[in-house]
Amino acid sequence: MKKQQTKSITAIATTVNNHKTYISGQSTRYDGKLLPNYNTDPVHAKEFDGEQDAQTYLSNVANPLDRVFEILTIDIPVIKDLKKYDRDNKRQLTGHRYQGGIREGARIRGLISIIVLIVITSCSKSQLPQPKQSYAVYHLYAEHYTLDTLFIKKYTLWHDTLFRKQEQQKLDTIPPRWYLMCTTEKLPLRLEYWYYTRNGIKIQ
Repeated sequence: MKKQQTKSITAIATTVNNHKTYISGQSTRYDGKLLPNYNTDPVHAKEFDGEQDAQTYLSNVANPLDRVFEILTIDIPVIKDLKKYDRDNKRQLTGHRYQGGIREGARIRGLISIIVLIVITSCSKSQLPQPKQSYAVYHLYAEHYTLDTLFIKKYTLWHDTLFRKQEQQKLDTIPPRWYLMCTTEKLPLRLEYWYYTRNGIKIQ
């Protein structure tokens, strides 16, 4: 078997959600400085011409979340077709494997749907004798992501217990939404994902 060719590069790493993550470039500007993109795959790490070049880059980078950066030398495989490499990795992560002509991921989703339907039906039957206790606790959450969809933080924007059926039905029909949020004094340009939950279950 042919050994894969590797090369050594100087990269900048930080920790995002307890995972070592590498600066992979920059997308926008924040406060007159570059706002870096991140990627957990070292193959996508931005390559620098030594430690001095990396230090110069960091001096021009916006760091609104006060991340700790580390300059290091890493060995990465030489990838001729990076887009094909990403496509192959995405297929492995999403579990799109075929067995007997049926996609395994689709089969698992089908089983989950059946289980959820059984649970909802059982819960509905158990609640029929007690219609007067029909209330629900709702939460509105906002999750912040970088422009390359790395999770940053989750916020609770609103929560309440609702008893009126009209109010419950209104919130039960609001789907999750993505928003592109503008840069502020405290936060950079980012994506926000807003969604409601009813009794701790996300409303789809």
